[in-house]
Amino acid sequence: MRTDTTWISPSQQAFIYHLKIFTLSSSPEALSSSNALDRVKVKDFQAESPQTVLTKISEALKLN
Repeated sequence: MRTDTTWISPSQQAFIYHLKIFTLSSSPEALSSSNALDRVKVKDFQAESPQTVLTKISEALKLN
């Protein structure tokens, strides 16, 4: 019997997995020198799907 009350849906698991890959594959130098993520605000992610969030982050990084 499962006693843990925290459950993560498959789509949330996929989002977390891709976010970890994105975070690990981004060089600290590129992120700190470009300030690309400064243009991506928390409000941009409200009511968005995980894929949309990743797309917005990716687009912000490509603008530099």
